[in-house]
Amino acid sequence: MKAGDGKESPSPSNAGNDAYTPDNLIALVRAIKFSHPEMSLKNVHKEISGAMANSDDSYAFLKEVKLDEVKKVWKKSLKG
Repeated sequence: MKAGDGKESPSPSNAGNDAYTPDNLIALVRAIKFSHPEMSLKNVHKEISGAMANSDDSYAFLKEVKLDEVKKVWKKSLKG
């Protein structure tokens, strides 16, 4: 083990979790569904992780949003 190896950078699967909370994701899904009520779960995920993530450098962390994470908040986001 090399000196200084004690701090590891977050893996891509963990990086997104530090950048947003489930509540943030719920609000984002609600906003997309408000704008596009016909959009399916998969298309909402594509909008978040693709179109939004590529639209601005400040949204680049959205590339890390997984489909399973959107699935977990889907029902909660549609209730509000």
